[in-house]
Amino acid sequence: MQDRLSIKRPEVNLSDLGAKVRTGLKAITFTEGKALPFAFGVGDALKMAKAAVGHGNWLIWLAAETPLSERSAERYARLATHREHIERHIRHGGSDMSIRRALALIGTANKSNRPRKKSPLVKTAWIAATLDERRAYLASIQLTEWLEAMPADWRAEIISRVDGLRASCGSTNAINMMH
Repeated sequence: MQDRLSIKRPEVNLSDLGAKVRTGLKAITFTEGKALPFAFGVGDALKMAKAAVGHGNWLIWLAAETPLSERSAERYARLATHREHIERHIRHGGSDMSIRRALALIGTANKSNRPRKKSPLVKTAWIAATLDERRAYLASIQLTEWLEAMPADWRAEIISRVDGLRASCGSTNAINMMH
């Protein structure tokens, strides 16, 4: 994964961070009442990965390396960011705290009615987009990345159409007719 992304901090091993997130999530699942330290570790790893890959590659890395949604990743990162405040509250309160209670303490728990930012990868956003918005989105993707992600049957269909245009025009510049 690391070799395919243009990362801002190449000294960071993105595969290791992905493994740390996945391991931490497993530990959270099997830890009763003591999950918060693992959640902090997951959040720290997510913050490091986001800083390393940069904004444009964040959701790609997140989907490839973790089972988390963007919203869940944001919550873990917020827990890590507010770790000192949460730990201070635990020390003064004298009891362990659940992840849900820690999120409530920092003000991020279950705000499901807040508007969510649409991912550019959501099909409904594509359908709702204007032709100019679709063109702008496609122009933001490097051609080599787009070709790597394109399904094989699309590639075959494109080649067939281009060959058909070339044959009907008797020219190798048939691509110009597509504009």
